[in-house]
Amino acid sequence: MGQKPQKQPVQCTPESMNGLPQSVRNYLHHTNATGGQPVRQVYLEQKGMFNINGKKWVHMKARQWVDLEKHEFTWKAKTSIFRVTDQYVGGKGKLTPRLFGLFKLGEATGPEMDEGEAQRFLTELIWYPAFACSPSIAWEEAGENTCRATLADRHGLRVTALFHFNDQFLLERITAKRYREVSGKFELNEWEISHLEYKSFNGILIPYKAHVIWKLPKKDLCYYKLEVTKLEYA
Repeated sequence: MGQKPQKQPVQCTPESMNGLPQSVRNYLHHTNATGGQPVRQVYLEQKGMFNINGKKWVHMKARQWVDLEKHEFTWKAKTSIFRVTDQYVGGKGKLTPRLFGLFKLGEATGPEMDEGEAQRFLTELIWYPAFACSPSIAWEEAGENTCRATLADRHGLRVTALFHFNDQFLLERITAKRYREVSGKFELNEWEISHLEYKSFNGILIPYKAHVIWKLPKKDLCYYKLEVTKLEYA
């Protein structure tokens, strides 16, 4: 087993970028993520459309807090119908929806949730790209303009995702195999973040618009179309 990741802020320096695949280094340079102050925490706000059971779209607003030193996040979202808290804290994932913000509709927990939330933390480095230089992540080439990232989570989990780049040195999409809850049981499905559009926040170019999609056997299910409206680093 590898050593437990040390608690530390993240920063892209020439030393921390040594050994990264060329596609990753190109991306970090092109988005201006290199240099700058060390990042420990991230706060962001989103708005967008959420698909309920593949049948109905509702407007959603969300806030998210990320601790890069602890490898944790908490995401709180609300619509006119329900509110939901999605979090990864202490190595445990938990999804809690509430009807009208009052009545608890259930709670998704367990090893599959732990793994899925750790994957979410990894893939959302698109909003805190300096985390790509963290010693907790091992990068390797996985095809033309594609790199595999493996996060050795400080809580003991190891999760992976594929980062696909285009010829303009920007991320085009992210793919992974992720657990999806279906009728109270978890199924492993293909999952994707795509339709990325870029905008500069704090001098760093990030994908501020994206679609989150389940790549199901019969058809794709896009369940969240998001836009980042605020992003702060500390």
